[in-house]
Amino acid sequence: MTTHPRRHLLVVASQCRDLPFLDGLEEAARGLHDALADAAVGGCAPGLPDGGSLHHGELAAEQIEQLVRAAAGHAARHEATLVLALLGHGFIPGTAPTLYLMGLHSRQGVREGAVDVRRLLLEAADRPGVNGVVGIIDTCTAAAAQPSMAELATGTRGGRTRLALLMAAAVGQDAYELRLSRGATGVLRAGVADAGLLLDVHSVATQLRRPGLGQDIVVSAFDGDPTAVGGLWLGHNVAYRRPHRSGTARAALGRVGAAELRAALSGLPEHVPLPAEWTESALRQLREQMEAAAPAGPEYVRAARAADSLLVALRTTAFLRTWLGAALTSTRLRRAAAILRIPVADRQLTTDADLVEHVALSHPVSQTCRMTMVRFLILLAADAGLDVEGPELRGWAESVGATVQANDAAEAIRTRSREQRLRLIVSLHASIAGDWPETLGGWLLCDGDLYQREEFPCEPSRAGVEAALASAIDWAEEHAAEGRLTLRRVDVAIPTPLLLRWRPEEVEYGARLGVDYDVVTRWSERLSPPHGLRWINTYAAKRLEEISAYEGQAPIDWLAEQDTRELRALHERLRSGAYTRAIGLSSSPGEDQRLMEMLLAFSPILLWPDDTAEFRAQHRDGLDTSWPDLPAGFLVAYRQRWRAEPAEAIADLRAVWDDRDWLEFCRYFQRRLTDPPRSP
Repeated sequence: MTTHPRRHLLVVASQCRDLPFLDGLEEAARGLHDALADAAVGGCAPGLPDGGSLHHGELAAEQIEQLVRAAAGHAARHEATLVLALLGHGFIPGTAPTLYLMGLHSRQGVREGAVDVRRLLLEAADRPGVNGVVGIIDTCTAAAAQPSMAELATGTRGGRTRLALLMAAAVGQDAYELRLSRGATGVLRAGVADAGLLLDVHSVATQLRRPGLGQDIVVSAFDGDPTAVGGLWLGHNVAYRRPHRSGTARAALGRVGAAELRAALSGLPEHVPLPAEWTESALRQLREQMEAAAPAGPEYVRAARAADSLLVALRTTAFLRTWLGAALTSTRLRRAAAILRIPVADRQLTTDADLVEHVALSHPVSQTCRMTMVRFLILLAADAGLDVEGPELRGWAESVGATVQANDAAEAIRTRSREQRLRLIVSLHASIAGDWPETLGGWLLCDGDLYQREEFPCEPSRAGVEAALASAIDWAEEHAAEGRLTLRRVDVAIPTPLLLRWRPEEVEYGARLGVDYDVVTRWSERLSPPHGLRWINTYAAKRLEEISAYEGQAPIDWLAEQDTRELRALHERLRSGAYTRAIGLSSSPGEDQRLMEMLLAFSPILLWPDDTAEFRAQHRDGLDTSWPDLPAGFLVAYRQRWRAEPAEAIADLRAVWDDRDWLEFCRYFQRRLTDPPRSP
């Protein structure tokens, strides 16, 4: 097994009060640090004697110099390579080509009180015992950090020094949004399919350089030590694939990508020879060739787009293998694709590469490949419980040129998160014999925990209940305003008889309640099931697991009218596990409370048409594409119907949707909600 000399890491990211605050500095520094410290990627040990390797925030220039010198001394004692990353504001004084990194009290253009990066790099590389320095310099005018050839070729070690630098911008050029750090993180995490075992500064720079970046990535390398052990590299290439026994490398693309390129190139008027394998370099060459020829016809545009999309897919597949690890499963990939409404019915999509390439090539006409892929990865991350705004995902986005799309997605997530923090639950469970109750229970949850609770007395009539519901909304909105939060989610728990004759989303609250609120109907019986039905919530949780594992088609067992005529026979089929998913009625249940009670006991999700018309099979097929958006999609369709706009067929359906959130609240309720309220 190949072994490498010891490598030490120090990442320093400094803010400066004299210049604008660098948004995302800590996140970029931490993401780069974590990649370099990862044993499978950068393989670095902590670079400081005290075990530290990351310093960020308000750091004085003197402190930065001390940290770098301490790391160099520690590397020298262990004969280690020092991997050093410096992030922050930088300047050159006048026209002097020397980079100064700005600390907390540094002033633009003033040498005193700033960090002479070139001198620090030269000192570290020239220190006896240090086995070379690898530097990542993410500042404006970063290329001014390079020591001169004459300086490196002389000094204490007589020129036996080694220094490799990856720099964010040319001399005198601005650097933007810490793109070098984010991009390098993405490349290191994803790897490079057609590179060797190790990625050096040149390999990473090649992946980051692209038109429209807005800054020139600069690299330099000096190796004057013929006795040094090991090269200077940034990370293990996690995308490296060992050759077959025949000596040829495995194809970089999966079946789907290779087939698309064959089809695209066969449509060209001239013959384009196919490479032995579709590696990243081959795809980049094809893209450039086809983009140059694009004015000649749409067939060239198709080939260029295919090559570009598959470049994104290659990088994404490699990234997912390291990022998700054991959580990367075909079920999870197919589920995310289904939510994006990308069909994955082809069972020949058996590998992760096939599935990712399929998504990259099948994006909706209204979206770009990168926009779709960002959404795809966010869905995968959320499904696997990973941070959807973490530095790893941002690094990947930078590496494939999807930073803007990732920023847009992150902002949408933050907005949605703000709207999802508060949740109002209003229950009619105090109903006697299923009639209109004399009081409504109200609970306001923040981040899933009880925040406030209240009772709302009312007249036992429809008008009385609707007035009390409006009072509950007023009460919740007051608390939302106090906490500077937004109320969007409203759950209304209803007993079975009222389910059949009342629609809470249509209650008047100025406009219909469902115009401004995402109203979800729940079954109130789950709050406190009678002794003979204590099993229903446990059973519902198991059904939800099965429902959530669907791929492509909506997980609904549809029952026709003849299936529900004989309740005893239906009950026996339910008891025997004949219907273990959501249940849909193709015809209205009318006033049949017994039927509804029976079905709700055995399924957490029940759909039924609101009128006497049958919900036909062609409409049921449309639920395959609507399913990922439910239950919120019902409100979208209802709103369209209220405005007399064209609406999806699901506007004809009503639903009880008892998801995990509702089952969890039912458990809280059964413990009588003894936990004290808290502030949001």
